[in-house]
Amino acid sequence: MASISNVSASHQQSKPVGGISDWQIAVLLFVAASLVFIPFLGTTPMIDPTDSFFTESAREMLELKSFACTFINYEPWLDKPALHFWFIVAAFKLFGINEFAGRLPSALAGILEVVATYCFSRQFLTRRQSLLSAAILLSLPLFVSVGRVSLTDEPLSLCLTTTLFSFAIFLIKKRFKFLIFAYLALAVAVLIKGPFAVVLVGLILAAYVGLTSIPGIDLRRIDFRRILLNVWQLHPFAGVLGILLLTSPYYIWAHNETHGAFTTAFFFRQNFGRMVGVVNHVRPFWWYLPIAVGGFFPWSLLIAFWWPWIAKIWQRKEILNDKRLQLLVFAACWLTMTFCFFSAIPTKLYTYIIPLSPAFALLLGCFIDSLIKARKTLPLYAVSVFFAVGLIVGPFVVSKIFDKAYAFLGLEITAAVLLLGATVAAVNFVRTRKIVTGAAILCSTLSVFCAIFVPLMFTLYYNVYQLPIDNLVAYAIKRNANLAVVNYLEPSTTYHYKRKLPLIKDEAEMQSYGDDRAGMQWILISDDVLSVLAWTNRSPRAVCYDGHWWLFAIDRNCKTEGTVPWVGLYTKDGSHKPVSYPKLADMPNLRD
Repeated sequence: MASISNVSASHQQSKPVGGISDWQIAVLLFVAASLVFIPFLGTTPMIDPTDSFFTESAREMLELKSFACTFINYEPWLDKPALHFWFIVAAFKLFGINEFAGRLPSALAGILEVVATYCFSRQFLTRRQSLLSAAILLSLPLFVSVGRVSLTDEPLSLCLTTTLFSFAIFLIKKRFKFLIFAYLALAVAVLIKGPFAVVLVGLILAAYVGLTSIPGIDLRRIDFRRILLNVWQLHPFAGVLGILLLTSPYYIWAHNETHGAFTTAFFFRQNFGRMVGVVNHVRPFWWYLPIAVGGFFPWSLLIAFWWPWIAKIWQRKEILNDKRLQLLVFAACWLTMTFCFFSAIPTKLYTYIIPLSPAFALLLGCFIDSLIKARKTLPLYAVSVFFAVGLIVGPFVVSKIFDKAYAFLGLEITAAVLLLGATVAAVNFVRTRKIVTGAAILCSTLSVFCAIFVPLMFTLYYNVYQLPIDNLVAYAIKRNANLAVVNYLEPSTTYHYKRKLPLIKDEAEMQSYGDDRAGMQWILISDDVLSVLAWTNRSPRAVCYDGHWWLFAIDRNCKTEGTVPWVGLYTKDGSHKPVSYPKLADMPNLRD
């Protein structure tokens, strides 16, 4: 395996190479990341249950002019602090209320995180190592995907990346201003997602300080006095006090505005509840393993090759005197503790592990640099070949799952062929030991792949799972019908309906909705809960269906609205489409 001296070579100060300086590279990375994150950002409408929650909540916050807490369906939604929603509101002010503006803060966070990874790591690494790390981060499909939807995870990841790199610079290079910067960024993270950010950063710092306080990183020589002294130099009490001073005004404001409901819902139910798994999304401890392998594909394949390299780093006795090796140990603690922290929490979502992406990219960038210097081709060759195979079979697999009509198959194949050509070129350069060129082509190809296929996958997913809901809500609006939702509220329905939607959860609510309002009274219901139609005190009548979603009329005059009696028969043909009832596409006044 590559010599460890390739990693621990003495650090050279940044000098322009070929007329390009570090700040110019940072600008180029900003442009490249913008081309990956920004194009087609608003093409796909809101998708449930991801960015519709955040975009609709910010829209209601702006409409109601109430900014202390968030809303869903015009009722307080107390699951999150408001800072990220303020960013979306600001985007609405600049670009109007639309999907592009709703997703822009997440996309900008992803762009800035790529640039930050390069700029911060250049404090320790060579230009090529830092550039490889930033390029790898920009080519991680999961990282790019989360940055193209309206979620808090990408802005949170940016704040944690800034926090952890700043702590690393302080601990390794003793630059006090970065300690202040670290606590400021951590305070912003607390305002985006809550106090769990302090717990996660604390675990990462504890792991790093504990390891680097041991001479030679020999676990048999633990010096607890040295560990405590190293922890004390972080000024933890002053840092926590600063975070409290910066964040308490908002949390006190939210507490007072909601008469204590925010404190109870957010701190006790959302934070503590998710820790012990009493909220939702409870998964087994190993759940993130396939998510990480698939979300970071094909780079995740290199994990099989880098263990000897990491073992050599661990065995270096002078590791505590080498700033680059200390950064790699810090990145390893960052990666390991973040993965273990979220794996230990029963509540899991695939987006939660995004904060470990920069650490993964940093370690991988240095590993690939060591391969380049040692002229080891097998790992990069394997990545290129597996990616090429994925490009060949991917369009057909995706079309079979999402695109039954093969409407996008031609576009998928065309893009895949072009990317395949670039991948073959990368394979050829790697095979002939021109590894630098091959690695550069591979990183660029994977970034272009993310820029093309991530938005395409969102479009395909939307067409299959989301479009029927949007179509039915649009039809109800066109017919001036009152609309209610049965069993569960998809936030996108309120986003399109632009007013409060009654949520029917029991028989009394169903009968009340059917009796109390004038005009057409329709309900939106999924076909997996059609049995609850028995809650009505009159015979429900089908208006139409689209996909797995239905509109039913339950008002007194529903027989005059062009509806069909519901007789409880629900059969499906081979394509899993219900028969015997009207389809939305066949409604006579759909395009009037």
